[in-house]
Amino acid sequence: MKRLEYIDYAKCIAMLFIMVVHVIQSFSVLGKDDPLYIAICSFNVPLFFFLSGYVSQVTRERALSKGVLPFLLRKVETLLVPYLMWSLVINRYIDVLLPPPTVIEFFLSPDWGAWFLLSLFLVQIACTPLIRCQKWYVIGLNIIALAVCGFFLNSFFYLNYMHWIPFVAGMMVAKWNKVILSPTPATIALFIFMVVEILYPHPVVASTSLGIALLYVCGLIKADNAISRQALSIGQNTLGIYVLHYFFIWAVGHNVIDMSGLHNTLTLTVLMIIAFVVSIVCVYITKTLQFFPVVGYLLFGKRIMNHKE
Repeated sequence: MKRLEYIDYAKCIAMLFIMVVHVIQSFSVLGKDDPLYIAICSFNVPLFFFLSGYVSQVTRERALSKGVLPFLLRKVETLLVPYLMWSLVINRYIDVLLPPPTVIEFFLSPDWGAWFLLSLFLVQIACTPLIRCQKWYVIGLNIIALAVCGFFLNSFFYLNYMHWIPFVAGMMVAKWNKVILSPTPATIALFIFMVVEILYPHPVVASTSLGIALLYVCGLIKADNAISRQALSIGQNTLGIYVLHYFFIWAVGHNVIDMSGLHNTLTLTVLMIIAFVVSIVCVYITKTLQFFPVVGYLLFGKRIMNHKE
């Protein structure tokens, strides 16, 4: 069966947004106060959760074909193994990301190492009832349970509502994708995204509306050239890019470029090109390391199942 390329294109763009934020954080003299940084941070990570929820719905029958337990073990292999390896081992001995002072701090603090992998793992585990059964009462009970966890564990960053709500929204969009991913809903979603970004950039609304528009636009891409093939490769290797790109950004220097005189559109274009090139390098490093099965497994987990028709 043919792989759904529009998902890979969308994941590629989402990955580039995440890298652009890290480039700005590392090199802009304004750092986290840079307006472009603030704007992109309002949707970049939740957008990835939205796309992950979409993929989980598209692949749910195949993913659960062997039962729930194998499905959960698969998530341990694809997300938890590389998370523990990069956060507890590699980042402890390589001065790229600060290592946690203790193992307890490692699990309590949201900012140590490759936290996104743990957050995605927990969200996917928490939403397993929705992946298995999508009756209205299951959806309702699952959302209530997650909301209660968020209320009583408001310091538990990994299950933040800005992560699991876009994930669930992505699942629902995939369920009714033939209706939602069409010209009129996609145009409305893009309009909502622009209005929200101008008036009040809320992560859930911004990521969901942008995700719908992005998936629709990516579904229109019919190109077959060197750039499109590299974009697809980026979309298929986001985990490797996520854990490797720090070595090309934060290891170089901090807050050394003044981009305040440039128009945000020009700045974003330049940064997206830089992120694209760094992503390609990370993809080739990932593929090279995967020639060594044990190394590839520990660093990047067991290969995630392709999303196909």
